[in-house]
Amino acid sequence: MDKFPNADNCIDNIFAFLDDWTQYKNNYTFENEHVAPAEKRFVYPPLNFTGMWAAEASVIPGYCFAFGMEVWKWVDQLYEQMGRDFNTLLISFLFTQMGNAARFKTIIDAIQENQKNQEFELNMLRYGELIHLIFLEVQVLDKRDAPLI
Repeated sequence: MDKFPNADNCIDNIFAFLDDWTQYKNNYTFENEHVAPAEKRFVYPPLNFTGMWAAEASVIPGYCFAFGMEVWKWVDQLYEQMGRDFNTLLISFLFTQMGNAARFKTIIDAIQENQKNQEFELNMLRYGELIHLIFLEVQVLDKRDAPLI
């Protein structure tokens, strides 16, 4: 995400850790169930386990904390632009969502089409677009622009 420089680092390292975890479980299962007793190398699972924690898992807290702080700073600046008024925040959020209705429809249609075609990677990108559209494109609505209710 362009708005938060550490978002990619945080998310990529979480997925890399999950990949390492899967590799560790596969290695453990392979060594214990599919290797002849005379050929077993019991050192492989512990090496995978320590490598998993020393590589991607060790940097996850730092990157994800920095990502969280970037999000906090962005939200705080957005709320400051709204005069720290919850009503302005709510109206801005709702009017932005109404203005994006056509884009929502396009993304939802693409998700349904991708699901039919089993394009799961494209679906993940579409869900990312949906989250971006819902939460990151909130435009500050001036109180003078809001309709009287």
